[in-house]
Amino acid sequence: DRYADYEDSTALMMEGRAEAADTLARFDRVTASVSVPALITKTVRINRIELEHPRIFAKKYDSETANWDIFGPGKEDEDTTSSSSFSIKLKKLKLNQNAHIVFCMPQDSLYATLDLREMTMKGKIATDDLLSSRGHFNVDALAVAADYKENLVEFDLNSLGLSGNRKH
Repeated sequence: DRYADYEDSTALMMEGRAEAADTLARFDRVTASVSVPALITKTVRINRIELEHPRIFAKKYDSETANWDIFGPGKEDEDTTSSSSFSIKLKKLKLNQNAHIVFCMPQDSLYATLDLREMTMKGKIATDDLLSSRGHFNVDALAVAADYKENLVEFDLNSLGLSGNRKH
């Protein structure tokens, strides 16, 4: 396991770990709808993505290492500014059946969990124009617990709804 040297024995750091590997995410089922014609214009247009019973374990070990870097470190001479870049446009994201999300940054002593019964985000989020993004965000039964440098923060909400529309 390439992250074994970074792990500590904190309970949240141990979540998502098995003897042989580290798990970034798992879920019972994923449903996605993607526009294939949009790929021609270097746009990934996701009409809908739904994760049932997701478990997400995001861990940032230091400024250069995180478990979501699934392809490993990039080469120093890679040109990341080339015209091969693409944009991602998302219309609907839904997490349901009691999502559990863990985020850890041991270098900064930050350990957090987010548990929610259901979360839905609808709208238009575009990576190439974030300022014009708009949408609705709804959560049913949210629980957050965070430990930052031994300061504990916890809260629960029965529901949360946010709506935003940025006009220029």
